[in-house]
Amino acid sequence: MASICLTMASRCRKSSAGGNCYEGNWTAQPDVLPHELLTMEAKRKASKQHTKLLGLFKTYSADKKLNDCDTRGVRKTLDGYEATLKQLIELCGDLPIEKIKPRLGMSFEKCPRAY
Repeated sequence: MASICLTMASRCRKSSAGGNCYEGNWTAQPDVLPHELLTMEAKRKASKQHTKLLGLFKTYSADKKLNDCDTRGVRKTLDGYEATLKQLIELCGDLPIEKIKPRLGMSFEKCPRAY
């Protein structure tokens, strides 16, 4: 057993691939292409830039009706959400999704409502 280990160690030292297996630059960085977005990621990023708050709500509304059935309760819930959303849009405008921050919602809660 000991002779096998010694033989393997001598082969490792004489290896032509790396010279001595205990020496060498093992942290060398390979040449790779610079990072770029995949085409589907670029399309997703471009579509997000144009999505507005009301457009997102319309998508959510259609999905909710599809998944939870188009019942009276679902329609009433969505109508309530839409009314609140329209009040927000009247105050702040139909913002792109990237521009909406939690601070906007907190300032909207403090606004007086006429109802």
